[in-house]
Amino acid sequence: MSLDCLRGDELISESDLRAHLAAVVRVENIGALLGSGASVDAGGLTLAGLWRVFLTDFPEAATRFASDGFLEAEDADLQEFLGDEPRRPPNVETLLDQLEIARIDWVRRKPASRKLRVFKRDISDLLRCIVTASILAKGPWETSSTESVRLDSQI
Repeated sequence: MSLDCLRGDELISESDLRAHLAAVVRVENIGALLGSGASVDAGGLTLAGLWRVFLTDFPEAATRFASDGFLEAEDADLQEFLGDEPRRPPNVETLLDQLEIARIDWVRRKPASRKLRVFKRDISDLLRCIVTASILAKGPWETSSTESVRLDSQI
């Protein structure tokens, strides 16, 4: 099957298309789409959904982040993010920046600390949730182009 792509009214090559798509799916752009909820109908999660998944799957990590001062205590409580008027999730980008700065400083000071290994694992768990939140439903991408596919919200 051949694919013809246009930029304006000019035909672009497959390599130009691949380069453009690579730039579009950079982490910063995915973060913006995640934050805006643009990917929800295709199986992605909003930041609120991402945060609920993190609190559900890794409650101990969230509690440790709160006890170490990276989060408010309420941000580590799943119940705050449920119901009719859920709490707004913390700024995950700022949280990741703070965690990375702390990790670098900790490595410099106490490289053999057992707690450092737990801290690194907690950061990895948060990153894993972010990547998982951006994964879209496979159905629309696996069907032929002649089939109509309905995208359903996952939240």
